[in-house]
Amino acid sequence: METNETPLPPQINQQTKRKNPVEIHNYPKENIIQYFELVRSYTYNVIEEGYYLPANYLKYTKGQNFRIPDNYEIESSWGKPKKRQSVRCIIKYVEKNPVYWVYFGKAFQYHVKSEKSSSDAAGLYAKVLDPETKTCYSGPHFFGLHLEVLQQARDAHRQVTILKSFDNLTSTGQNNRAKKIAKSVYAIFDQTTTESCHSEDDPSLKSIEFNIKKKSFHFSVGKENTEELKHKARAAVQACDKGQITREGYRNLVSISHDLPREWKVSAERKEITYEMNEIIPISLVNIAPPLSDNSLNSEVHINDAEIIDNMQQSIGKGG
Repeated sequence: METNETPLPPQINQQTKRKNPVEIHNYPKENIIQYFELVRSYTYNVIEEGYYLPANYLKYTKGQNFRIPDNYEIESSWGKPKKRQSVRCIIKYVEKNPVYWVYFGKAFQYHVKSEKSSSDAAGLYAKVLDPETKTCYSGPHFFGLHLEVLQQARDAHRQVTILKSFDNLTSTGQNNRAKKIAKSVYAIFDQTTTESCHSEDDPSLKSIEFNIKKKSFHFSVGKENTEELKHKARAAVQACDKGQITREGYRNLVSISHDLPREWKVSAERKEITYEMNEIIPISLVNIAPPLSDNSLNSEVHINDAEIIDNMQQSIGKGG
């Protein structure tokens, strides 16, 4: 007869199982963890181990104060073989608070969601199966939050690092920190729109902009529209030429307005325009002899021909 229950090893007898909770596993080499205690038993399949957020963001369950991981996913199974139930549980932090999903069905095609607690999510699942049910599940056990082996694994993977202040980072370090923040913002946007928007809504995030220590960061999201960028760069070239704006002046404008094309793009576009104009209107260089100087025009003219002198004197005399 087929069964989803894995038999207990010989060293784990019924008396031991009833006295203390037991976790049987070969984690992390194998993802299956079996849990036994007096009133219940679960089989877990770890899909995503998850991780604990820094202390100032980390949340805890009520009562037993289990730490709640982020990006955590696990399959939980319980019950006798013929009535065995399996669910897929997911926890992700949204806007600094954990959100709980329970997926169920043969292909895990249905789900319930709770922003309250793991126990509330488990209760919603039970109500979907039977609105009149009085069954209550332990949220931490339902989601496997109590499993010591996973808590220890997360602690082992957790690197205790002291973040440097932004001012003490190099320029590269500052940019890397800003990129990390931008990636997190994009991930939250993507997750939220997936849950809150219709598949045909096609939401898109165009850019992310924020300041750290009065330093501005602007990130474009998605594929760049090359035609639009080219049009903006050409318009910037025209504006700089008409307004006689220097490269340094344009850099100052870009630093306060992220909608403007980068200076290097404008410079590249200017070179391309110059090349195109040279192709359309060729320019040739011509050497022109220098004009006569004033000295040459005002210099005294020496006439030595006696006949010419005599004629000039007669003309002057007649004019007198």
